[in-house]
Amino acid sequence: MQPAENISIAETFDSALEAAVPAGPQTRHLLVRKLADLVVLSQSKLNNNERDFVADLLIRALDNVELSTREEVAARISGFADVPIQLQRFLMTDDIVVARPLLENLTTIPESVLLEVSQLGTEYRRLIADRDHLPPGVVDYILFCGETELIVRILKRDNLEISSVAMDSLVARSEAEELIKSLVIRRPELRLEHGLRMFWWLKSPLRKIVLARFAVDRSIIQEAMHSLFVEIFTNENPDRHVKAILKLIDRRHRPRGRNGETVTMDIVERTLKLARLNPTEEFCHAVGLLAGVTTETAGQALRDLGGEGFAILCKSIGLSRTAFAALFEDDGNVDETAPQYSAEKVEELIGIFDSIARDYSRTILRYWDWKQDLYKKPADRHTPAVRETSEADDGYFGAI
Repeated sequence: MQPAENISIAETFDSALEAAVPAGPQTRHLLVRKLADLVVLSQSKLNNNERDFVADLLIRALDNVELSTREEVAARISGFADVPIQLQRFLMTDDIVVARPLLENLTTIPESVLLEVSQLGTEYRRLIADRDHLPPGVVDYILFCGETELIVRILKRDNLEISSVAMDSLVARSEAEELIKSLVIRRPELRLEHGLRMFWWLKSPLRKIVLARFAVDRSIIQEAMHSLFVEIFTNENPDRHVKAILKLIDRRHRPRGRNGETVTMDIVERTLKLARLNPTEEFCHAVGLLAGVTTETAGQALRDLGGEGFAILCKSIGLSRTAFAALFEDDGNVDETAPQYSAEKVEELIGIFDSIARDYSRTILRYWDWKQDLYKKPADRHTPAVRETSEADDGYFGAI
């Protein structure tokens, strides 16, 4: 048995040792703070290799400390310009309270890190969307996540670049989401194809923006293609692919009947009047022949609730202002499937009819008629069936 005094001395020594060595969590916290102080030292005191080494040690230490300590370190280093990438990535993929100060304050974060962090949830994406500068790839990822709030934030920022692929997606999305329609229309990345596609699901004020923004003068293109027009439209067996493309460019248009015969404007006006009052499939087909477009496109214009599509179709055929206005007189026999317009709306449509050049109206109508091809997925565009000519191509004789 050991002497009582020896036991007392040993116990006293153990107590003193425990008092001299801090408990585990306190030691870790102290280590983390010292490493954090080191990692933000100036370049004159710590070179890049040394800073990387300290960052690796700090990551190892942070992996075993409480959340509040990690939050404290993130706040400490968020004002430092040269935070090593591995330390940025470690902290920004942590809890949102740890990531926040870095996402809000670090001026430079690699695109790969931002993309990784974007995948962690809406709160992370919200912080990233508010950063001053975002690479296009990160912008696209946030948009593709489909959160309306963040889409609106991105669309409102003129200093961010949106890719053509993302714009295609936003244009399609805008059909169902009222909040983004006006924002998408005003984006600098929006192309003619986009604007004319969106036209159908926009209200009148935004339609006017589209018509004003995407005005096209095809005269230079038409002059360059003149010899091809002569060759194709006087040929008994023309290249149908070339003919379909030239159809989009063609300046002049003569309304034709079922067998290619020229139709007088008197017949055109009566047909349009009857078709507007009662847009049956048969009348849509007849109007399509007169305008040189498919039945589907003619029907879309005739049944357009806003009326702007109908005004563009009439202008492209060559109606006079007086004849166009007369189409809205004596509406007592309007079918329930046909759009009905107030006197104020008719005046507005006449104003649109007056403001748009006939050549531009033909461009718009042709674009709408080509929409089946224009909106195909890229992978599907080059299959043999893609550029087949339509019923309107078969009945389209051109102006030669």
